[in-house]
Amino acid sequence: MSQLEVYYCPPEAINKITGRAILTGDEAHHLSRVRRCNAREEVWLIDGIGNAWKSTVQSATKTTVELNLHEQLSDWNEPAVYVHAGIGILKGDHLFAAIDMAVQLGVSEITPLTSQYSITKWNQSKTERSQRIALKAVKQCGRSRIPTINNASNIENWIEVIKMYPDKYVFSQDTDETSILQNESKIAIAVGPEGGFSPVEENRFSEAGFKGISLGNRRLRTEVAVAAAIALLKL
Repeated sequence: MSQLEVYYCPPEAINKITGRAILTGDEAHHLSRVRRCNAREEVWLIDGIGNAWKSTVQSATKTTVELNLHEQLSDWNEPAVYVHAGIGILKGDHLFAAIDMAVQLGVSEITPLTSQYSITKWNQSKTERSQRIALKAVKQCGRSRIPTINNASNIENWIEVIKMYPDKYVFSQDTDETSILQNESKIAIAVGPEGGFSPVEENRFSEAGFKGISLGNRRLRTEVAVAAAIALLKL
């Protein structure tokens, strides 16, 4: 993949008929003032809903950059499998690091999970920060869809949301199983907070059809466990 920088433009600022797009806000500021772009400079443009264009700079001011759009690519660098990750809420910046890595590795949707061993509360500002992190991760790795970052949910409600997913996995140290049989286009994975999920919670996952998967004998930080779990899916 070309190493051109990736910029996000909301769909309403993209005119597919004229082949033009207008960057504003932080995206325009970075390209025009930080990168000091030149006319005809090439960049990737994404709309966050699956489309990408290799684009050239037409003109730039302090507040806007006008781009010429070239060939449109659909589902650019997106995996064929839709993965919804439920991640136990972590203290500090650890969950934000987990979200960053999960997005770069191809996850499509993330729900922070409250659980018995969660010690940190969640709020709307954390959801908004997570969404900003997801956008930066998409641009970093070169994807065309911005994953959905949900508000926090308890485990019971999340299980109800993903109950129709044919493949569901919970990652636990209390199993020796390490193989994932990925046969479907939708997968749900659950990774616990520090200390993992409680025995009651793991039993609930089992009742809901989750298969227990081990990531080895070493105790991993949750953000590392999230990355290792997604790597097993080979997205």
